[in-house]
Amino acid sequence: MAVSKLFWSERRIDKAREWFNRTVKLETDNGDCWTAFYKFELMNGTEQQQADIKQKCISFEPRHGELWCRIAKDVKNWKLKTGDILELCATQMPIPN
Repeated sequence: MAVSKLFWSERRIDKAREWFNRTVKLETDNGDCWTAFYKFELMNGTEQQQADIKQKCISFEPRHGELWCRIAKDVKNWKLKTGDILELCATQMPIPN
């Protein structure tokens, strides 16, 4: 994920997208990876790309990741589904600079 964020910070969009795809293929259970990829697509992708990432994340149902667990295990978020957690995490994930 570090390489993906590096390319994102350098505004190398195609390379960042390529590396984000590699990251989520290897770490399907890491919600932080899905969150970073989704936030990247929110800022740089089309609505279709955003929907694709969200749908893939929902299908894999991630359970790990520092930010992901903090949001998902918060008692006030107990009713939220995977897609809602993804959106909430994306609002709190910082943009790499």
